[in-house]
Amino acid sequence: MNLRQKKGQETKKKLLNTALFLFAEKGFDNVSVDEIVAKASSSKGAFYTHFKSKHEVFLEKFKEMDAFYEEYFTSRDQTLSAYNQLLEFFKALMTFMRDEIGLDMLRVIYINELNPVRTSTFTNPKRTLYQVLTSSFQKGIDAGEFRTDLTAEYMTKCMARAIRGLIYDWGLYKDEVDIVEESSTFLRYVLDGFLKR
Repeated sequence: MNLRQKKGQETKKKLLNTALFLFAEKGFDNVSVDEIVAKASSSKGAFYTHFKSKHEVFLEKFKEMDAFYEEYFTSRDQTLSAYNQLLEFFKALMTFMRDEIGLDMLRVIYINELNPVRTSTFTNPKRTLYQVLTSSFQKGIDAGEFRTDLTAEYMTKCMARAIRGLIYDWGLYKDEVDIVEESSTFLRYVLDGFLKR
């Protein structure tokens, strides 16, 4: 990476962090691009070089999450059953959400994703999260661990709903709930519903 590219990445990161801070502080709809660039000591041109819109700032966070899913999936312990791989994934996912994304940022993302004007990124089946879950469920179906009357895609949709619900609940209860601890119990119960009887 040359000096110009490095400077561009630094500018993008500064704009991203400034925008996310302002969204968390004031709410997405109450923050303008002008305010972001002023607070970041940057320019509108620089903002639009890196982001097509304010909404694209959130897409950067989703890319960060998707990179985590991809890295975890490729490095997972292949000797574990699909069931245990999924339990390990849920623990790693919730640890990442708690320690890297944080509750304040998740609140801002959830509020933005509930905007009825846009299609939510949460429900995009092409996202890496959906691919990771579907692959794991299919592995479990093929190995005889999971029931065969439901598709891997349907199990994925149900599990994604459970994950979103758990994160939403964490937002409601704040510090009363340890998301990692809670996920190891709650998501196991959901996953148990897919086991072959």
